Amino acid sequence: RLSLYSQYQLFRQIQSSPLSPSTEQNRIRLIASSKTDLLPLVENGSFRRDLYYALTIMTLRLPPLRERPEDIIAWVDFYLRDLQAVYGKYIKLTEDARRLLAAYPWPGNILELRSVCSRILINCSGCYADAALVKQQLDFQPAPSRSEEDNSPSKGTFQDQKEAAIRESLARH
Repeated sequence: RLSLYSQYQLFRQIQSSPLSPSTEQNRIRLIASSKTDLLPLVENGSFRRDLYYALTIMTLRLPPLRERPEDIIAWVDFYLRDLQAVYGKYIKLTEDARRLLAAYPWPGNILELRSVCSRILINCSGCYADAALVKQQLDFQPAPSRSEEDNSPSKGTFQDQKEAAIRESLARH
């Protein structure tokens, strides 16, 4: 959150820049986004009203991915194409895998979807990613941090741990 003073500074910059309709040069477009509805913040005084109106010339609401299930497979295809080029590895999803991805609620939104696509591609050992592999990647839980463990010192150096993780991954594939 921006302090009221920082909001004032931003508002002044917007008003004195070529963004202002009073100048000839109007080549810059400002795009701002927020996960928070700003109007209640304006009403309770924690967001400047003048800045709110300067930023809300045009508003677009982009619903979360879970509210746009028809977009999920298109995003999956997009990310898989992009990541396949990066990794030089090419796979196809089975229909069951595609259905599983389409039915998932995506609480982490598009960032989670991209991460899952990356894990599917990395962990797929053949040409096809099936529903079992997809489910495994959707159920993925990051390793607990040291504070979540028993606070005992980790076993070996970071390099040792990294090598062990690589060996374990190679053994699975």
